Amino acid sequence: MRFKSAVLLGVVSMALLFFPFGAGALQPEEIATKSKPAVVRILVEVKPGDKELSQYYGVPDLMSEPIRVKVGTGFLIHEDGYILTAYHVVAPLDKNQPIYVRLPKEGDQLATIVATDKERQLACIKIKKFNMPYLPLGDSSETAVKVGSKVFTLGFPFAAETSEFTDPEPTFTEGSISAFKQSRHEATFIQTNASLNPGNAGGPMLNEEGEVIGIILGSAERRLRKVVFEPLFADLTIPMGIGFAIPVNPAKDMLKATLQKSDTAGTKLLWHTKGEPQETAGRTPETKPPLKKFGVKPLYLLIAGGVFLLFGAVVFSMRKSRKNREIPAAVPTHEPGLKSTSYSFGVIRCADGELAGKSFAITQKGLNIGRGAGNDISLSSETISRKHAWIGPVAGEVLIKDLGSTNGTFVNDKKIESPTLLKMGDKISLSKSGQDTFTFSS
Repeated sequence: MRFKSAVLLGVVSMALLFFPFGAGALQPEEIATKSKPAVVRILVEVKPGDKELSQYYGVPDLMSEPIRVKVGTGFLIHEDGYILTAYHVVAPLDKNQPIYVRLPKEGDQLATIVATDKERQLACIKIKKFNMPYLPLGDSSETAVKVGSKVFTLGFPFAAETSEFTDPEPTFTEGSISAFKQSRHEATFIQTNASLNPGNAGGPMLNEEGEVIGIILGSAERRLRKVVFEPLFADLTIPMGIGFAIPVNPAKDMLKATLQKSDTAGTKLLWHTKGEPQETAGRTPETKPPLKKFGVKPLYLLIAGGVFLLFGAVVFSMRKSRKNREIPAAVPTHEPGLKSTSYSFGVIRCADGELAGKSFAITQKGLNIGRGAGNDISLSSETISRKHAWIGPVAGEVLIKDLGSTNGTFVNDKKIESPTLLKMGDKISLSKSGQDTFTFSS
């Protein structure tokens, strides 16, 4: 636990350490291109019978199974899957619902909450993914961010959609800072004229160097007005459509406090950012030396080099030790005879029956098994139900689920009653007789 906490602190330190290395203002198209891969869609699972949450999102409350609703945006702040977003995105109506992060290729990943600050509407979540693209955190102090400064926002604008449709890439909008507003709790929020929609909530606000200076709170539209804006602000005269963001410096403080609290080894978080930390805000920033052309401060360069080498050694050791327990990422499958040439989460091979010897790649959408047309694996035996079973990835692991078949689905000769995790070498049977059996391999 101590080692893990120390590495976690190092993770955030490395994200903060490289802030001085910006190369000055970028063109908007450069910012969009570099930032979009790190911006992700966030979904919340709504369970049957939850009328309050169904009404809040405007989805039918008569469903028989949980559905995932697209509720907002988040953005990665480190390659090991740490994501910043807005509190109300991951804790709607203060409810503790399952949270998923949608990645373009890997699909929905189950997320856990790392830290929250309800008063400032901040949240950090984590997914079990590594080597992810991420955004650098900038400085949101008054010396760095001023009224009139140009800003850029990214996010998925359309919220409260069910998850059957593929998400487009995040939208990119340009605007400026209009004002700073104090909440009831004396927290500062950034007001912007950039175009924001409900689904933008939790996305990044970037400066002209492509650094995050804020997390989108949202606009004062009807749904957020009652549950977010009225509790936050003392006056209720905020016009419809006015957008706000949470400054990033309190988010850095939240992460620092949370990770240090869990660090029993007492490791201190390195605090080399482009601006001053919150507790020393307002001090005169030091003048950049002749390396300004490259945006590099010599002291930071030396520290960065040393920490980079140390961090590399720690990561190498850590990954080596967890090699056997990490969920492998999807890799392209090129085996002869496979029906799919897309990314595969494993393979099932038919051991006997009418499809004996054939192999099927498990793709992101999974495989439907049943009798007749319309199934990915179609069998003709009368013992097989028309919609018999489904095999596919969920949160990075491969599960099998019986779809209410007549004769049941069996894993290693044991009938499954709920979605079941598959392990390499497991035998799958579609009836108790053992006919039409498959084996799973990753």
